[in-house]
Amino acid sequence: MEYKFNCDVKASDLWKMSMVRTYRSFLGVINIVFTVSMIAMTVKLWPGSEDFFRVMEILCCLIFPVFQPLAIWGRSYKQVEQQPKGVELLFLNSGIVVTCDGKEEKIPWSRVTRVIRQDSMIVIKTDDSYGYMIMNRVMGEQKDAFYNDLVALLKNQKR
Repeated sequence: MEYKFNCDVKASDLWKMSMVRTYRSFLGVINIVFTVSMIAMTVKLWPGSEDFFRVMEILCCLIFPVFQPLAIWGRSYKQVEQQPKGVELLFLNSGIVVTCDGKEEKIPWSRVTRVIRQDSMIVIKTDDSYGYMIMNRVMGEQKDAFYNDLVALLKNQKR
């Protein structure tokens, strides 16, 4: 097995991943219930509200559908800015070779804890808090074969 990919993660990729994770969780349900409740309350109280309270009602209705995604976009942009540029991953039978800024690190397969396949990427976790994201646009037509080879290789390592 030999695959070579660049880690080309954009802010939009991180934003999309964060939004999907949020709205597939219990937190997403709370966000939706809060927003629907605020809209219902705004409709009910609108006729008798003063201007200040109308503005507050509208702002509360916009917290989760507008302000939260904008805040997540800002955080995603900062994360991309902090990531090293030009990270190249070479996947071999012996492990992963990570090249960045002329430096090379070899990661044996025994350090890989998980391989996660998502809609737009494959995440290779090397511990609980660190991993490598490879976007589908980078993998192209190789993504299915690459994922299957990774899973098979990791199963053989655990034996």
